[in-house]
Amino acid sequence: MSPKKITVLEKLLSDGIFFDAEEAKKWVMLGRVLADDVRVMSAHEKIRPDAALRVKELYKREFVGKGAFKLSAALSAFGVSVEGRVCFDCGASTGGFTDRLLASGASLVYAVDAGHGMLAGKLQQDPRVVNLERTNLADEALKRLSPRPTLATIDLSYLSLKDAYRHLCEILTEDAEAILLVKPIFETEDREIRRSGKINDRTALMAVWEDLVDFFLAQGVALMGIIHSPVRGNTGVVEFFLHLKRRGEGKTREQLLEEAASAVEAALSLPEFHKENL
Repeated sequence: MSPKKITVLEKLLSDGIFFDAEEAKKWVMLGRVLADDVRVMSAHEKIRPDAALRVKELYKREFVGKGAFKLSAALSAFGVSVEGRVCFDCGASTGGFTDRLLASGASLVYAVDAGHGMLAGKLQQDPRVVNLERTNLADEALKRLSPRPTLATIDLSYLSLKDAYRHLCEILTEDAEAILLVKPIFETEDREIRRSGKINDRTALMAVWEDLVDFFLAQGVALMGIIHSPVRGNTGVVEFFLHLKRRGEGKTREQLLEEAASAVEAALSLPEFHKENL
């Protein structure tokens, strides 16, 4: 005998996706609720209790971009405290990382991006945010920031983190730390991988990690940990986070590569990311 069907509204509330019925109904009316990948037309529509619900753009209920959810995982895994800190968010784009830093108690965030007109309006109006659009990481003005940042979050495209690090050293305080979003496609030297835009092979990913770990250890940097991003990139590529401190004692090469191997396995097991769906 088939289980008794329930309404979409009941499912949304029982699954904890929403806690308020009126808010749940609003998202259904906007056409953003799907049951088994079919758009729901009414909050009172009957579905199976085990139907898979997803809500498009759900992250916008709380943050301006899905990057906030990525960074949340890193802050938690690495045990990084943001409270009262001056932060440097490079590659800010719409401001997902910036939004998360503010929610975690940052006193000031420099939102830096080479583009312009992308930072979300609510962040542009926030007095704790300094919007540094049309600004490249190599810009001399960043070396004169006051107060200087003690925590950096980095999300770059087309530039290797190895090239970015020397600029960070001139921007951050000497005892600062950084959380780097590692996009392997921009770290590999393999021309075919760069051409295809895909790097989901275990061997290739571990080669990237060996290169990165060896580079940063050679700089005398304390590498504190490696995790996978909980969300894949829009094209399905896997991403990771690397936590480093300019001073201190970090993990050994062996420990780091073990963490990298675990992170690679976890990342490759993630489902494909549907754009604008969290």
